[in-house]
Amino acid sequence: MNAVDGSDHYTKSPDEPPASLLTIILDTNPNAWALLNDILPLSRAIANLLVFINAHLAFNHANKVAIIASHTQRAEFLYPASSKRTSTDGRHSSHHPVPADPNDSDSEMGDHSSSRLSVSTNDANKYRPFRLIQETLVASLSNLIRTTSQTSLTTTPTTSIAGALTLALTYSNKQSMLLSSIPSSTSTTDPSSNSSLPNLLSRILILSVSGDLAHQYIPIMNTIFACQRLSIPIDIAKISGDTVFLQQASDATRGTYIKLEHPRVDGTL
Repeated sequence: MNAVDGSDHYTKSPDEPPASLLTIILDTNPNAWALLNDILPLSRAIANLLVFINAHLAFNHANKVAIIASHTQRAEFLYPASSKRTSTDGRHSSHHPVPADPNDSDSEMGDHSSSRLSVSTNDANKYRPFRLIQETLVASLSNLIRTTSQTSLTTTPTTSIAGALTLALTYSNKQSMLLSSIPSSTSTTDPSSNSSLPNLLSRILILSVSGDLAHQYIPIMNTIFACQRLSIPIDIAKISGDTVFLQQASDATRGTYIKLEHPRVDGTL
């Protein structure tokens, strides 16, 4: 009877791949992007990044994505966004609110004011999850750039990769716990069985444009050890700059390290 009414279509197969969470850390250091403006403007890099994100979501309907800005003096979520920005410096909110659920259409997605990065919200032909991510990312990034003071650019010319990695690990752990709390019909009775796959496969991708990160060595190494323990690979796309710490992070977590020798406006990712 299930075959007749189509119920089999909604039954999860035992060999179906688990959901995948891709957490992207975007280096938004204005000083570094200013040097790349003639080669790869930030707006074009965002456009390429959105194509990559859409491809990840298209592989599996259960796949998830999160985007974190590694900015000067702070790191904060770009997607999913909340009404109060989540930041590692604690200046925006003393309670560090959890980012809004991307599946909740009623979540507040921040300021959608017009800017050079603004997009049309009336494109009815675009897949809704893709459009939601694009609008939220653009609005959050525009707000981040608008609230960046000239003082922070001069006093902190580098980026907060360590803080962004901490946010990424926290979010990945929370999503894994939420998904594991949902009963699955395909779960085995023996939780230690090697044949059982995790409910969520997490991965971190860092798009880096900054150079020296020596002053963040200890916190970066702590996040690397945490990723090793949680089996979370760290992939690195080095667009510009040079730092050995990120290559160590990729090697230690069995991730992929790619240094772009000639960044292009089209097809960067």
